[in-house]
Amino acid sequence: GELRSPVNGTVLRRSRFVGERCDVGVPILTVVEETSERVVVYYPQSSREIPDVGDTISLQVPPYSGDFDCIVESVADGFEPAPKQIARHYAEDEKLLPVRVRTTGALTADSLRLGAVVVLPNKRINLLDAMP
Repeated sequence: GELRSPVNGTVLRRSRFVGERCDVGVPILTVVEETSERVVVYYPQSSREIPDVGDTISLQVPPYSGDFDCIVESVADGFEPAPKQIARHYAEDEKLLPVRVRTTGALTADSLRLGAVVVLPNKRINLLDAMP
């Protein structure tokens, strides 16, 4: 037989092996649609710099060097618990605000892998400038 997907995308998981029997309605593959890949940045409650829709923010995507600009597409209406993938970096009861961004320029959605970690760049303060 031949399997065909109604969408372009990446195979995320195989649920069955070649030659294995499969009942009707049981998924064989999990496919992530190309256009569904978006970056979500989680801002903690204590953050003073929540961007607005249309703002440009800089992100870092290890192991790539340098900052990459992204445009904010949406900001969630409320705070929510941290996803389990990043929960260890936050206090147990800390709530986060999801901000969805679209990549532009040097970093494309194709450069990102599913589950990749993006971070806000550290702001470096020149101590000589900070002194009175």
